[in-house]
Amino acid sequence: RWDYFKQVAKVESMSMTAGQMDFDWDGGNLGLALFTFLYVDSLDTMGTLFAMAKFAGLLKPNGDFEGSTRAFMVDSFTTSFGALLGTSPVTTYIESAPGIEEGGRTGLVAIVVGLLFFLCCF
Repeated sequence: RWDYFKQVAKVESMSMTAGQMDFDWDGGNLGLALFTFLYVDSLDTMGTLFAMAKFAGLLKPNGDFEGSTRAFMVDSFTTSFGALLGTSPVTTYIESAPGIEEGGRTGLVAIVVGLLFFLCCF
């Protein structure tokens, strides 16, 4: 199976992408690009987290939910760490809704699904 998988997707060394940053500060557009990505990612994360908290019935009367600060911190850390490794954006996704609808509330469902996806590679 691994030989077949290698034909479908090429696995490169992390040394080609991890930590390979080149900032051109003189161009003037880097600040605009960073601000734009920050703005889009922040709104995307807020919309997803609050929609899923409401869907799961976890919103408090004041509009907050337990662990919101931790959830935003984890999202910001993984987005930054993923960027340093050269991966596509790591963020929260609205696709969490089916797991919540089926009863998942603690994140254990996400971990199990992630492990099952990993096992499917082999």
